[in-house]
Amino acid sequence: MAIVEMRKVTLLGMVTQKEKCIEALMKFGCVEQIECVKKKSNSLLSERAKSAYENFGRILKHLQTYDTRKKTIFYQALSMNFEAETWKVVYDEAVRKGETCLELSLLYDQLLVEIKKCESTILGIKCYEGLEIPLHYNSNHCQFIVGNFKEVENKLKFESEKIKLCEYREIPVKSQGGYFALIFHREVEAEIIEMLKKQEANVANFSHYPFGVGVKEIVRSEEEHLAELFKDKQVIEEKFKEYAKGIELFEKACDYVKIQMEQESAKDKLYSLEYTFILQGWIAKMDEKVLENLVNSLGVSMKSECVQEGDTPPTLLSNNRFSTNFETITKQYSLPKYKSIDPNFFLSFFFVVFFGMMIGDAGYGVIITLVTIFLLRQKGISGTTHKMVKILFYCGISTIVFGALFGSWWGNLLQLATKRPEWNLAIWFDPVRDPMKLLVICCVLGMLHLLVGLLLKGWGHILKREYSSALFDVGFWILFLAGVLLLFFPTIQKVGMYVAIIGALGLIVTQGRREKNIIKRLLIGLLSLYGITGYLSDVLSYSRILALGLATGIIATVINTIATLFGFSIISVVLFIIVMIIGHTFNILINTLGAYIHASRLQYIEFFGKFYEGDGREFNPLREPRKYTKR
Repeated sequence: MAIVEMRKVTLLGMVTQKEKCIEALMKFGCVEQIECVKKKSNSLLSERAKSAYENFGRILKHLQTYDTRKKTIFYQALSMNFEAETWKVVYDEAVRKGETCLELSLLYDQLLVEIKKCESTILGIKCYEGLEIPLHYNSNHCQFIVGNFKEVENKLKFESEKIKLCEYREIPVKSQGGYFALIFHREVEAEIIEMLKKQEANVANFSHYPFGVGVKEIVRSEEEHLAELFKDKQVIEEKFKEYAKGIELFEKACDYVKIQMEQESAKDKLYSLEYTFILQGWIAKMDEKVLENLVNSLGVSMKSECVQEGDTPPTLLSNNRFSTNFETITKQYSLPKYKSIDPNFFLSFFFVVFFGMMIGDAGYGVIITLVTIFLLRQKGISGTTHKMVKILFYCGISTIVFGALFGSWWGNLLQLATKRPEWNLAIWFDPVRDPMKLLVICCVLGMLHLLVGLLLKGWGHILKREYSSALFDVGFWILFLAGVLLLFFPTIQKVGMYVAIIGALGLIVTQGRREKNIIKRLLIGLLSLYGITGYLSDVLSYSRILALGLATGIIATVINTIATLFGFSIISVVLFIIVMIIGHTFNILINTLGAYIHASRLQYIEFFGKFYEGDGREFNPLREPRKYTKR
């Protein structure tokens, strides 16, 4: 539960060691480079790498469709160590084999464009198949055009307003729209064209087709051309299938080129003089000694210094194995500022509890847990996806616990199966029968959640050495709200009353402390107690836990009831299974999504609103940007 302390490092070395230093830092993966200079790379190597990366990407886009390797749910990277000699051999072979494949890729893309164009042309011309005369029917004195009206009203209006020296025929088509053929004398051409524009008519252009050719002949010709294009497409696809057998070669080469591009980008961000270079960056304090030993072995000197005023260091979070998964939820909101408070330890506990209560069905919890265990056993799952699945795993266990406490197992399925509708399976209590009890528990949990937020706010003031604010602006509010919370417990209500009174008196005396006039000071103190309405509003927000928890169980019960309405026969058994699978799957998915969203909202609005300082910048160290391979 901490934000890692950062150090600013400056590396100074000879230009001859620049590439080795950057390569070593990318392997080390713990230094975020500070941009010392901003310039656009014009190096030949950078341009070649960018071009090669685009070419390999184009090749892979086509070959991945025909990749026959065994797929897992999550992408599994290849295993290949970084050795410069090996990479170079792989790259050279990929370039050699890729020339033909790249030509095929370009040709294939052109074919797809041509096929789409041809299909569009056929579709557009077929609308005029009812036309008996050729598309070109013009003469020295007459002009022939075809087209269609967007709206039927426009067609009717044009028919009523058409002028002399004009012959109009509607073309029968299966699709909707007013398609027409129009022949008119050239002396009224301008007037006719103006009327068509006014009625928003689309005039087709078939001037590129031979004179005297009919619609059916054109459609037949285009269809024959389309068939030839599909044959050419099939030939290229067969060649892609052969190349796809060696797709790993292009994946490795793609990663090699991407690493080269990243190295060139890093070079462009450092000071580079005639004989020396200077590289600045951020590193976690715990990795400082390792970096020093690394760069010293390369003959590069290193200077380390603390964060200075005006610096904007990145944020790197450090949490235990449980809480580190919930960093994903915090990042969806905003990373905490450097030197502020990391909320993930507390967020993780409350999120899991709220989620479990919002679903509150042990049967659903079992399904969520089993699904997440299956996903976690899949190869290739990592990063944010792995963390999100782990969050759902913990939430699934929480759902089992609260479902068992509330006595809900796929709604009332066990009661229906045993024909004992009165059977109460709740270890603690049934929220459907006693919703007010759950509402009180939700409010108490909400008050605890807010108190933790206030404690963290007070801790933030202490870290900034604002001790008076910590005591007066936070401490007395904690006393006041804690006293109100204790009023919910009959055995200690009296203690709660005294604690609340002490907190209220402290607020009255201290909230106007910046005013010199004692009457004004006390008046401001009294008015500050109005802030309790805001806290009460926040506490009421936690009633959503009750609403979602009851909704899940009630919907599950309704699904069970519907599934048992069909009597007892072979068909009814089939219908029972279908209704149960579809109904409960939908209920699990929609309520899991709802629980995730609302549990997050309670963290973002009610909890973070009390203390959180966001807008942190994530630590982004130099590293090898591998997509298809791993070290």
